[in-house]
Amino acid sequence: MPETPRTYTSRAGLVPAPSAAAQQLPAASPAPRTSLARTVAGFLVALPFAVALLLIVATAVGLRPFVILSDSMAPAIQRGDMVLVDPDRRDFTVGTIATYTLGATTVTHRITPYDAPDGHYVFKGDGNGGADSTPIPEDAIEGTVRFLIPQLALPVLWADQPDQYRLHLWLLGGLYLTAVAIYLRPRRTPPTEPQHPPATTGS
Repeated sequence: MPETPRTYTSRAGLVPAPSAAAQQLPAASPAPRTSLARTVAGFLVALPFAVALLLIVATAVGLRPFVILSDSMAPAIQRGDMVLVDPDRRDFTVGTIATYTLGATTVTHRITPYDAPDGHYVFKGDGNGGADSTPIPEDAIEGTVRFLIPQLALPVLWADQPDQYRLHLWLLGGLYLTAVAIYLRPRRTPPTEPQHPPATTGS
């Protein structure tokens, strides 16, 4: 014989008891958790694209990026830094940091007060003991340094000398691939628990 549904009494009369199916309502699925590791991995994955976008914007507004290859300007500018040079800014006063090209060499140094022929400037690296040997004509100066991005160009230096920095390149590549794997891994959703409606009592 089928079981007769039980009822609870209330002032409004007889109320059917909730069925077993109604008592086992599934809980709403909680949002997947975002772990700290995934957040850091996302930052590392996006970093090369952010750098590329930065360089595109800098070039679009007329700035020229240069990689610092030595510590001749330390501590102000160090090896592996990147400078953004403004070719339209031609205020070559004493103390200004500018970039010039002489033959096949491009140098970023500071303008000194040393005497030079008209239309020429004497440069010196902050970390060097003496001034650069050759006075630089104004038309050889690429422009003045507007922005400095510390250590941004280190991977460029490593790639330029792969025999010396092979381990650095392997570690950098492994770190990036690990970050991609962590970021693309499906996020875990906490287990759901059934929700029980509040019990109805008689009155």
